[in-house]
Amino acid sequence: MNGGIGIIEMLYRCNIMALVGGGKNPKYDSTKLMLYDDHRTKCIGEMSFKTEIKAVRLKADRIVVVLESKVFIYNFSDLKLL
Repeated sequence: MNGGIGIIEMLYRCNIMALVGGGKNPKYDSTKLMLYDDHRTKCIGEMSFKTEIKAVRLKADRIVVVLESKVFIYNFSDLKLL
């Protein structure tokens, strides 16, 4: 078994997705966000947090990550925190 995904968010209708592990046998930790390029079939970025990721939203220029008590907003192009 390859592992479960708890959250998946697609950037519009393109090949970029945000993945967070979940379920009984998670593929990734629930505190880790993986940016995955489906066209190249590989991870293109990784972000780690201290607590569990509750939600993720992708926009053309921003990544929004929601934790239990914080919200982080990053530039999509360089993954820098705003």
